[in-house]
Amino acid sequence: MKEHSVCSDVKSRLKAIESLKREFVMAYAESIVSGDINRIAQTQQLKHDLVEEYSELQKIMDAASVENLFHLRQQYRDQVDLLEKVDMIDSLCLTGIDGKAYPLPSYDVIVERIAERLDFFRMKADQGFTKLLLVPFGMSLEEMVKKMMRYVITFEMEHPHALSADTFMPVSVIDDFEHEDVDGGLVYDVVAFDPTKHGGHTKQEWLAEQQQTQSPTAGWHILFCQSRKDGKGIRSIPEQGSGKTDGAPLPRKEIERGQLVREYLVHQISTASDEESPYFGESGVATEEWFMMFMRHLEETLEPLDMGGGGAYSTSWLTGSYRAKKDQALYACWMNEYEDENDSFLCLSSDDNYDSTPHPSRGVRFVVRV
Repeated sequence: MKEHSVCSDVKSRLKAIESLKREFVMAYAESIVSGDINRIAQTQQLKHDLVEEYSELQKIMDAASVENLFHLRQQYRDQVDLLEKVDMIDSLCLTGIDGKAYPLPSYDVIVERIAERLDFFRMKADQGFTKLLLVPFGMSLEEMVKKMMRYVITFEMEHPHALSADTFMPVSVIDDFEHEDVDGGLVYDVVAFDPTKHGGHTKQEWLAEQQQTQSPTAGWHILFCQSRKDGKGIRSIPEQGSGKTDGAPLPRKEIERGQLVREYLVHQISTASDEESPYFGESGVATEEWFMMFMRHLEETLEPLDMGGGGAYSTSWLTGSYRAKKDQALYACWMNEYEDENDSFLCLSSDDNYDSTPHPSRGVRFVVRV
């Protein structure tokens, strides 16, 4: 909402409120004296109208606060442009694994969702969670990987020195993984890495629930992740001993690399519902969310996210997804083993030995979903 439009709407609402207040005071006084039933009914209606006007004024003010907090309209437009650029939406809709079309949530719907928990999102923004992502979660991973391949190849052609990508295999995923979101082998938002007691849900179950509740964001994950200090791209995962602290009301220290993935999951689950924790309301990153993070980061910085290969490089555990049938935890990175050759690629892999020794280059991100 533009500033002059907000001011105009606020002035209009304030004039309406002042007019209604005068009418209400007059009607109330007359109804007390006369006891007239019709006048009392009119007074009650004026009171109702006054409450409605105050409510609408609050919505306008909250929407302005959301816009100022996140520069949301520009971020929303940038995300729509990216989704169209990589062909993940058609006529502002994604095609889900169930073959149904899921419209992109509107800007107004997102603003309304944030405004409903404005104090919470203010706190998370103060902790650095300001980067908006619109994730076409309901689409199949097979289609998403194909579109990612085309995207990386096109980006390499347009920016030949940014990626040093292997144009023959720009995206490498583990065997059979691309179909696991369809056949139910991949589950999301688990509470434990346990094949039978993970507490998560499949993509089909999530879509069915969204349709049943008629959610205006059905098929989509809307979320904020931590941006870099300069506002461009996604914040990197810090090495051990180098995590910074953000947020004045509720200071939040960055989660550092080098722990077991199960420890990261336990941390996220145990703090997500604790309102006194600086990690309150945060979720693990799902595979589809990391793909969108990678593209947004690359668009804004011309650098790959989570570069793996050794040294000070890092990879990201994806605790929002879990291969339950295979009991494997997932991780992702931009693999660059030989810096002088064009053989770099986006790597999505899994580990069935995730409870052994902590890997110093592997860390985790949490996000805040709207």
